[in-house]
Amino acid sequence: MRTTRSRAVSGDSDDDDAPQTFMFQGKAYESYQEMVNAKRQRNQDVLASSGLLGAKAAIDDAVLEQKAAKAASRGLKRSKAPREPLPRRKSSRLQGVAASGIYVESELAAGKVVVAGGLYTPNDSEEESKFFNDRINDGSDLTVSEAVELCGSKWSKEGTVEAAEQFMKQSLSDITKTFSSTSSRKGSPDSVRSVPGKSITSKTLQSNLNALSLESDTCVAKVTPERIYSVACHPNPNHIIACAGDKRGHVGIWNVDQYGAEAKQEDESSSDGVHLFKPFNGAVSSMTWNQSGTSLLAASYDGSVRSFDVEKQAFKEVFATYSDDDVYKDKLGYNLHGGYRSWLQSLELDHRFGSECFFLSTSEGSVMHVDLRSKRKVTFDQTLSERKINSMSLHPNGYTMATAGLSTVVQLWDIRS
Repeated sequence: MRTTRSRAVSGDSDDDDAPQTFMFQGKAYESYQEMVNAKRQRNQDVLASSGLLGAKAAIDDAVLEQKAAKAASRGLKRSKAPREPLPRRKSSRLQGVAASGIYVESELAAGKVVVAGGLYTPNDSEEESKFFNDRINDGSDLTVSEAVELCGSKWSKEGTVEAAEQFMKQSLSDITKTFSSTSSRKGSPDSVRSVPGKSITSKTLQSNLNALSLESDTCVAKVTPERIYSVACHPNPNHIIACAGDKRGHVGIWNVDQYGAEAKQEDESSSDGVHLFKPFNGAVSSMTWNQSGTSLLAASYDGSVRSFDVEKQAFKEVFATYSDDDVYKDKLGYNLHGGYRSWLQSLELDHRFGSECFFLSTSEGSVMHVDLRSKRKVTFDQTLSERKINSMSLHPNGYTMATAGLSTVVQLWDIRS
């Protein structure tokens, strides 16, 4: 298309003040800008009619989906066990086998039924023992290998237990020791460390902030099988160890920088630094590391609190609620909230005493203080709200407690009185 510029012709050829007109596609425009706008609109219409804009949008969406799929493939991977064909069902009547007399006596919630019948005797698998409040066990310590195996075959494959033991015993222990032995907390994790030799100015800092993105697949990984209820990071500033607890009692620990032997694993068996454990049967509602990074404490909806001791390499039950049954009379949580009536919602370390004391909030709106020192006792158990307390925080002064939950307000308490 040709664009022409013309000047209006008048009787006086020397008249320089005659208005100019700009021609585009046979139409006159009074100003150059109007003609440019017309060209731009024409180009936009051509692109829209050609379908190029729609094709570009489809390609962009496909690229984003591909990135998301790639990111989601990092971390935990299901173990694909070969399926054996099921045996063909045969009628007992056609085989001449007498009826066993088993029948459904009644139906319960969640698809469960009560089976009865004169010839019915439950086998050992059906009489599988159930622990208090459906907990993972009777409160005994769980080793690293036991906690991994409790995740089931779906999330375990060859080498999973060995890799978890190696990480917990070597890499995590090294990270904890280097952190505990240094009084200075200067440094940055490998994944966010600045380029040596480059000074940080306000301009470069703003540029770095603007460039922050979650599109990198190294910043995303599947850490637990189910919905995550709580997260916690190891306090060592030189390494990123991210922990997550899910609704089924799993605890996933992600060695983000893949510090240690995991940095050398690049085969399909690698879990990208993620290790999965199952120390609970209920949702892991709250998690926190102690200040020295030697112990990870976690509370669960099943009413128990476990601590993973990096030195002892075990998930130890340090507190649990129980009913008023005489069997549990020697337990620290004996006859607290009926054992079943409520669940533990939040855990807050009492920083005055390291990891030896902590606060717990419940779904009934109460707050407990548990002292694990020599006397081992619950120093107080008070109802602070008529509704569930979701979160709490102890002020550095050591006696002011803030609580919040379904009541929609934040309340401050002086725990000295």
